[in-house]
Amino acid sequence: MPRRPALLATALALALGLTGCAAPPRTMSASSAAAEAAPFPALVPLDPLLVAAGQPRNTPPVAAPDLSAPILARVSALRARAASLRAPAIDAATLARIRAGIDTTALQ
Repeated sequence: MPRRPALLATALALALGLTGCAAPPRTMSASSAAAEAAPFPALVPLDPLLVAAGQPRNTPPVAAPDLSAPILARVSALRARAASLRAPAIDAATLARIRAGIDTTALQ
């Protein structure tokens, strides 16, 4: 029974490997000789197209709302939180009490 998964994996690898050797299908079958011989489309300036669409090219950009105040408030709140997380978990008085209660003579 232990050979069945290995056989299945080998067969799958072989099948995938052989599909990689096949020629890719021709997806652009709509291109004909006439389409390939056709001239390149003419390029036109962008300004007349934008004016025709009702959007002149040289319009000033729309100003985004001022988001600096909320962002700066969030930055200061995150910095305060980071400072509180950097603080020691045990205050100095508790740490001194813990160290005083440990008998280190057995460690020597």
